[in-house]
Amino acid sequence: MNPRRLSFGRLTLAVLVLAWAAQPVSASLPAGVASSRPQPGTTRECFSSPPPGWAPSESPASEPAGNGTLSAGAHATLARLFEAWKGRWHGRMTEVRCLGTEHAPRPETMHYRVQADLHQEISDRLVFDAELDGIDQGTRRRVRLWWLVGRHHLRFGDERVAVPDAPRWNVDVLNVSGDGVTFRRWYRVRTRPGRSLARLEVRALHGDRRSLIIRETFYTQGVLTGTRSWRLQRPGA
Repeated sequence: MNPRRLSFGRLTLAVLVLAWAAQPVSASLPAGVASSRPQPGTTRECFSSPPPGWAPSESPASEPAGNGTLSAGAHATLARLFEAWKGRWHGRMTEVRCLGTEHAPRPETMHYRVQADLHQEISDRLVFDAELDGIDQGTRRRVRLWWLVGRHHLRFGDERVAVPDAPRWNVDVLNVSGDGVTFRRWYRVRTRPGRSLARLEVRALHGDRRSLIIRETFYTQGVLTGTRSWRLQRPGA
């Protein structure tokens, strides 16, 4: 993947931009977001600012470190949701790369067939392993996401780690409902000594035992640099 340059006034940043197109899940997003966001994958959405309620007011930490605090009710709801979502899935994932610049974005869309499995490890970590088969370019890749639903915290990662229960994997839970959850990671990525990029990642899961939608949205330095949309169902459905 080639770095693309983004211009922000006097500041020019080289960032890796991946964008994923998805329509918002109104049941899982902050109030008012579903009706105010432009259609995904359009030039108007690329490099736009986060919706109200998504970006924290404070500066991000040097590594992911949300408070992730859960109430007893939220913990019980999350436990029920992930129990219902365990098992094998198949479907499609849409990826849109926001190429170009803030003032002249050029969205590029790619589609994948998905075979996935969400299972629980001995450590109680819930792991989503997905095999992606590119429809447009014939490329193949793997994606891994994981969650750890503790009694007081929700933890999440998108890489293989030896200690998933470390506080650095805590996320901020924005919303929990009977059919979904929305949470965020807010941190900095060091690019070179003394320099870093602020990253905001917001993910929403919405579904039941028969269907599952996962939406991932990524911001760099306060502008949208990526979304990913998964639409899954049970094999044979």
